[in-house]
Amino acid sequence: MKIVHVIESLDLAMGGPPAAVVGLAAAQGGLGHDVTIIANAAARGARLVTESPEQFPGLEYVRHVKISNRSLADRVTAAGSHEPLCAAIDGADIMHLHGLWQPLLMVAARAARTVGIPYVCTPLGMLHPWALSQKRWKKRLALMLGWRSILQHAAFLHVLNEREASHVAALGLGPAAKIIPNGVFAPQIDAVVDASAFLALHPVLSDRRYVLFLGRLHKVKGLDYVARAFATVCDRVADVDLVVAGPDGGALDEFRGAIERFGIGDRVHIVGVLYGDAKFAAMKGAYCFFQPSRQEGFSMATIEAMASALPAVLSEECNFPEVAESGAGIVTPLDCHAFAAALIALLEDRPKRDAMADAARRLVLQHYTWPSVAELSVSIYRSVLDAA
Repeated sequence: MKIVHVIESLDLAMGGPPAAVVGLAAAQGGLGHDVTIIANAAARGARLVTESPEQFPGLEYVRHVKISNRSLADRVTAAGSHEPLCAAIDGADIMHLHGLWQPLLMVAARAARTVGIPYVCTPLGMLHPWALSQKRWKKRLALMLGWRSILQHAAFLHVLNEREASHVAALGLGPAAKIIPNGVFAPQIDAVVDASAFLALHPVLSDRRYVLFLGRLHKVKGLDYVARAFATVCDRVADVDLVVAGPDGGALDEFRGAIERFGIGDRVHIVGVLYGDAKFAAMKGAYCFFQPSRQEGFSMATIEAMASALPAVLSEECNFPEVAESGAGIVTPLDCHAFAAALIALLEDRPKRDAMADAARRLVLQHYTWPSVAELSVSIYRSVLDAA
């Protein structure tokens, strides 16, 4: 099968969608399919996909096409004549668009319709009520000016969980929603045997337990909950620190101010972006993983941490009830006291924590590896093509 993925940016520093797209594409390529990723050449990180092949088994079989950053008017109106794009999709069986609102994705959708290629659209959580409430009028305008039509003509909408499927259904767009989760490459995680590489850079943590938050430092990720909950933890548990890793998404300064106000600055370590082995080393040394997001599709960082045998403390808005159902962690409402109580429960009960760690790894290896996710995705593509 010839599959084309389109995404605005392949900045792997942001984790999440770019890493998920590359992981899915690489796994599909590893299954023997003809796979291409198209991205905006001008977007930050456009080269990173080719610079990190060791993270993505099968990536050597995937072509990477960079589309030049033309003017907005050219890119939106030249859907049928954008030569690099049309060449990349020539003969494709299906196109998979990742995201909304970006001009490159609009061009790609229109090009697919022009040449008669079915396409799939992954909203990446952008149709969640909270997301739609941000810059509400701009998004309503974007829907009226073309995006509603693009969504309505998709072969199906790729969602990451049941709750996202219900949000999409409530919008009455028409196409069916199909759930395809994210995954991990377990051998790459297992190749990092311990935390030594991370601790060598942060020796102050060598004799300390630490809770790990890893993700974009943005309001949607719940950094305000992180600060307040960990302040409560510090009052109860003396021998634990907090590690915060990820790129600044606009909430870093506010977070720094919060930890200083709470007087916990000496127990919080902001370590920046962690890639590849450094990221997995940080996970291997952590006591548990903490993600109190206000909105989440299917967190790559969470399943990577769980595959590293970390129990997870998550908000209900992470949309991952299987974590609690399988005993792989604790899922709570968006509430600082609930988060703090969950963290304290794990920190004060090592046997409970260890049992959850085993369950976390088992859950991911049984259901969320990229090869199995790629097989699911291709079977759904085939069902769409067969029905056409």
